[in-house]
Amino acid sequence: MLLPMHPQPFEDELLSSWVTRIALENGLYTHALYKSCLGLDSSIFIRDIDKFFVPSLIDSLEEKTGLTSEKIKKMMLTSFEGRITERVIVNSNSRWILPLGIYHRTRRKKGIMYCPQCFAENPINYYKRIWRLSFIVICEKHHCLLRDSCPHCNSVIDYQRMGIGKAKFETPANDLGLCSSCTLPLWTNCSFTTPPEYTELISGYLAFLKAFTLNQPCIPLLKQPMELQEFNGLWILISSILRKRYFNSGVKANILKFTGIDINSSSGSHESFDQRPIEERLKILLAAFWVLDKWPDRLLQLASGTIYSQSTFQDLSEPPPYWLSTIIHRHLDKSIYTATDDELSSIQHYLKTHSIIPTTKTIALFANMHKGTCRDRLKSLK
Repeated sequence: MLLPMHPQPFEDELLSSWVTRIALENGLYTHALYKSCLGLDSSIFIRDIDKFFVPSLIDSLEEKTGLTSEKIKKMMLTSFEGRITERVIVNSNSRWILPLGIYHRTRRKKGIMYCPQCFAENPINYYKRIWRLSFIVICEKHHCLLRDSCPHCNSVIDYQRMGIGKAKFETPANDLGLCSSCTLPLWTNCSFTTPPEYTELISGYLAFLKAFTLNQPCIPLLKQPMELQEFNGLWILISSILRKRYFNSGVKANILKFTGIDINSSSGSHESFDQRPIEERLKILLAAFWVLDKWPDRLLQLASGTIYSQSTFQDLSEPPPYWLSTIIHRHLDKSIYTATDDELSSIQHYLKTHSIIPTTKTIALFANMHKGTCRDRLKSLK
């Protein structure tokens, strides 16, 4: 049997947003909808249902709303699999997905974002799937910075708790644009513009953002047949830039020098990109797209005068995709060539046949090696 009120989801709506709207339009708290109407146990309250597939939830929603399970699954973050990541990890942090930091029934981390301008002008407020992605920091429509907390009480966004803890028997407010903690509108006291100092740098990121929302190649300059390769490479590029040793040894200074962006980490440079505050992620993304705007010349600019090199990409979670690895090996290999054992033996033979005493110094000169290194290598040949 269908619920009395079963609103249709918006095309780009997040599953948890739609479920919460269903509950509120039926005059229920979300937990009451889960238990009384959908027949689910309390374990659902500690799940991130946007990425954790719960078959009984999908089946019950299909029965109670008339929406097909295929359409319901498309509202989940797992619908991004094969596009931005190979697989969305359910029980741990997943690349490009903002973590909620679920502890019992509360959310400790700022894993939900929203556009204040969208909320200010929409008659029905809802949360978009892309607002859970860490590389989405600006609204694709209004070009303003997204927010990840209440501008009044600074609480994390947790719309599934709408009405909980308020007066007994009170019907929860039917507006996802209100803060679940202080109940004030999330769209007030917010800036509707991006920082003016980023105006000249933001065009590359906005082009990427538009392409992503249109399901087009996000970085056309790279000419990649698979969008996944673009995102894998972007993740590795950002990870290499943020590596503490290299970041503090010239990379940060070069970013400031060439772009004017000062990336002062508030969370510590050991944190992954997804764990950083939204303002910091914006700076990192602008720096990355500045690099990609004139690829690969600006990567070499970034590396100039620093120890940022091929070794920076070692020990990362995975090898770089081809479009990135070719540049790394071709332009960032700062290692000095060392002669092979066969070449050292050939040098010794050459010197003897030309009546030149094959001293360590002479061999090192012909092999273009440091004298001490050459001495150790010659000992191993004997």
